Amino acid sequence: MRPDMVRVTPGDEAFIFLLSVLIAAGLWYLGCLLDTVITTIYQRKRFPDKRGFIMAGKRYGGGAKAAQQLDSSFTFELEGLRFDEEEVHEFTATRKVDTMLAGRFMSLPESEHGRVLRIIILLIGKTLDNKDGTPVQWAPVAAPRPKNAGESYEPKFRGPDGKLHPMAEADKFTDFNAGSSRRRWDALVNDDDFTVDIETLGDLVRDLIEVSAGRPTDG
Repeated sequence: MRPDMVRVTPGDEAFIFLLSVLIAAGLWYLGCLLDTVITTIYQRKRFPDKRGFIMAGKRYGGGAKAAQQLDSSFTFELEGLRFDEEEVHEFTATRKVDTMLAGRFMSLPESEHGRVLRIIILLIGKTLDNKDGTPVQWAPVAAPRPKNAGESYEPKFRGPDGKLHPMAEADKFTDFNAGSSRRRWDALVNDDDFTVDIETLGDLVRDLIEVSAGRPTDG
């Protein structure tokens, strides 16, 4: 191979495609945010705060939980392969794309493929509903044994529903299909037998960014 030539493999082409889609979508989203900031500054100059000053110790981001919620949930299907068989999973996004995480992605060089993909996976996961099933952070933990418990006492755990259940029934909450969208996403990410095309992830992130900015997707 000539020294002035660079070999591009199919994997590199797929990554470059994903990177270009995400950079374009990210720049567009950040542009929308910048437009909002400029509009806010203009409105404050036009209609100044009657107090005439900003108090020290002011808290920014009040109502962050509500501010991060999408105007309406966004349900989508993700198709991948398990070995040689197609497999489809349904998820619901309820949160806007994390702008801090998006900014971290935008600052990464192309050479850091591994970190880029990890951020993309986390970026998608953080938009997903964590209340439409067993939350991602939940695990069955044995409740304290009552002092008057007899020999026949069966250990119990407090489920995500707030009720006590026999430890033998933990499977009904830890089963994959019982999980929330966020929990099932994390499980698939760590499932070595499930595969998704890199272009598919690029299309998904682009649509999530457009939904977060209040723009309709191409459908």
